Amino acid sequence: MKRSNWYVRFATLLPLLFVGVGCSDSVSGPDHGEDVDLQPGYALVAQGTEVPLRAEADGFEPGAPVTLFLENGSNEDLGYNLCFHALERRSGSEWEMEEDGRICTTVLNILSPGAVAEYGTTLPEDLAPGEYRFRVALFFMTQEEHRDQVSGSFQIEG
Repeated sequence: MKRSNWYVRFATLLPLLFVGVGCSDSVSGPDHGEDVDLQPGYALVAQGTEVPLRAEADGFEPGAPVTLFLENGSNEDLGYNLCFHALERRSGSEWEMEEDGRICTTVLNILSPGAVAEYGTTLPEDLAPGEYRFRVALFFMTQEEHRDQVSGSFQIEG
């Protein structure tokens, strides 16, 4: 259930990403104006494909600063907002979202083909030891399609 809360929050804010109020990097939405229904697992992009997402290390301490890197290896512009990332913890064979109370601005950034975006964040102080990963929602502009991307997993030391 935690994962769907993140998607509901993102999907609720998604139409605002296309408004472009005060942001030169924003774009307008699809011409037909239909709402996008972002569902968990929708058009999942597997790790290591054309748009890799990675954290700067394989292990961190709770409360540590982390830099995320998103590389656009596709041949089209990519809409993203790395602030709207989800931190997920492995629980058996499932991934569960960790709440972190982060507040993000509603901006759709554009990543050109071949470009790399960096985003600095801080892990929550109260993370339990275990295996974690990041998840972000991406918008492929020419395909008018949302896809999820997950980072490789990393360890939180305890």
